[in-house]
Amino acid sequence: MREFQDVHITQVFTKGETDWLHVKCKTGTSTLELTYLQTEAVHYYESVDAAAEVIDQAVTTVSAP
Repeated sequence: MREFQDVHITQVFTKGETDWLHVKCKTGTSTLELTYLQTEAVHYYESVDAAAEVIDQAVTTVSAP
């Protein structure tokens, strides 16, 4: 994603059958933008490893009822 930062690529991560996160690289930067679809909260990450950890946690953690 970072390699093609001037191309509009969005990765969607699901939790169960629900789209949970949109991830894209902010145009012209190496910043990853994570948008939580349930709350519309947006977070930015400069580190791919940090973003990957957050994504993994978001889609594998069981939500409270």
